[in-house]
Parts: sequence; structure tokens; C-alpha cells
Amino acid sequence: MRTFTTRSLVAATALAALGLAAGAVQAQTATLYWDSNFQGRSQSVTGATANLSSSGFNDQASSLRLEGRWEVCENANFGGRCETLDGAVRNLSDWALNDRVSSLRPVSGRPDRPDRPGRPDRPGGGWGGGASATVYRDANYTGAETRFDGEQQNLVATGFNDQISSMRLRGRWEVCADARFGGSCQILEGDIRNLSDYGLNDRISSMRPAQGGGGGWRPDRPGGGWGGGDRGPRITVYRDANYMGSSSDLRGEQPNLSAVGLNDQISSMRMEGRWEACTDANFGGRCQTFDGSVSNLASQLMNDQISSLRPVRDGWGW
Repeated sequence: MRTFTTRSLVAATALAALGLAAGAVQAQTATLYWDSNFQGRSQSVTGATANLSSSGFNDQASSLRLEGRWEVCENANFGGRCETLDGAVRNLSDWALNDRVSSLRPVSGRPDRPDRPGRPDRPGGGWGGGASATVYRDANYTGAETRFDGEQQNLVATGFNDQISSMRLRGRWEVCADARFGGSCQILEGDIRNLSDYGLNDRISSMRPAQGGGGGWRPDRPGGGWGGGDRGPRITVYRDANYMGSSSDLRGEQPNLSAVGLNDQISSMRMEGRWEACTDANFGGRCQTFDGSVSNLASQLMNDQISSLRPVRDGWGW
């Protein structure tokens, strides 16, 4: 009898604790306004709201005041594109969500949805084991911002296509000038105060964590590495722009171009497949991915700056 009573008490206490935790989330309030800058008609909701139609605010909100962090979604039942926001949001146009919010819910205490695009645990989702990117419309981490936790094949849907001027990165990321990781791509990491320094201000259309957080395949992993000698794709490098001057044919990874007398000596290239070029030896420093011929590396801010080269392996599941 004593054992039963003790267990019952423990179970009741646990349930009460869960109820209090859930209540703490449900108690969070979001106030929606018809106009920007918290003007016009307003409506407050408490806890998860799967469909704003019943409140008359479906696709009507232009600004928000939020207690805690909220997931704000375009479609009912938390579908479509969602953004995680907090605090005072003066103008939802900054998030490409003006008059487009149909559902919202507090984030605190809710496990991540495995079916969310870009989650590392979703088949085909993001790489990088916790890699995240916070991007800003203006330099010095100012202006509208949003966070990405997985690959973004086309930034048009986020309202940030060709609109990013600075970023804070956790892990290494590949950022590309065209959608679906096309055009000129670079591997970046850390805090980047001004993308103009990389020739990428307002030029990013897709981005994704580099596999394993390493910005590319690793030669020390099973199956990684093309090796040197006669193995792997070929690249022809030229000392001058427009494929002029002395040239050299290289195959496979080149961790230090000093060994072949080409360190910081390359101005144009012709290549088979995609190649990663880095400003430091052993694939360190700033890295950029190229595909096809590059007649003048000055246009990519890489003229006479390349110290290591390697082919980009296919088959990463991208």
C-alpha cells in the first residue's frame, strides 16, 4: 500500500510539472496589428494558433509584438514558409511576410519538427551537425535578419535573394551567386561584417552547410581525396588573365602550390568539373568553388591569391 501511494504521488508530481511547463509555453502572447509600426486594428492570441481565419487576421498582419520566440507561418497548421521571430517586429515586409501570416505558435519547449526543410535529421536535409547561418540585409549585422539551419536552394522564397550584406556563421557554409548552388560559389565561416570584401554583397541566391562542417570533402576520410599524379580531374592554370602566360596542367588535390612553383601566381584557369580554390595552403583561408573556365580571377577577388586547389567530389547527396 505504501509503495502504491508513493508511486502515485511521484506520478502526480511529474504530471503536474509537465502541466506547468506546457502552461508556461501556452501563456505566451502574440499581438498582431493590421498595419506596420503596431498601428491599426489589433488582435492578441495566446499559445499555438493553427488558423487565424477565426480571428479575422488571416493574411492581415503587418507588425507583431511577441512574448518570447514564436514560429510564424504562411499557411494554416504551421505549413508553408515559417520564420522564428521574437520581440517587436515593426514591419513584416522585412521578412517577406506582410499580409501573409496564417498560423503561429510559441517555440519554447517544443522539439524541432523532423519534417522541417533543412533539419539535419531529415532525409536530404542539412549537413553540418548544428551548422546555422544568421544573415543580415545590411553590413555590420544590421537591418532585417533571418536564420537558416539547413540548405537553401533558392533564397527567393525567403525574401533574402540578392539581399544579404553580412552574416554570422556557425560551421563552414558554401554560398553561391545563383539558385541551386550554381554560378560562383565560396566557402565562408565565422562572422562576416561586410560581404563586399568577398565580392558577394547582395549577390547570394543559395547557400548550404559544407559537408561535415568542413567546406568540402576531406582526403583523410574513407573514399575521400582524389590523390595526385594521374588520378582525378585536370585543371590548367595560367599566370596571366585570358589564359595567357606560362601554364601548367595539374591533376588531383594540390595542398600547397609552392611545391609546383605556382603559389599566388594564378590569374586564369580552365578545368574539368568543379574545383575548390583556397587562399592558404592545405585548403585554408578563403575558399571558392569554380565550375568551367575563369578568364580573369580578379573578378572573383582571387587573382594571384591561390595557394591550394582540389577537385570537388560528386556524390555528396546535393
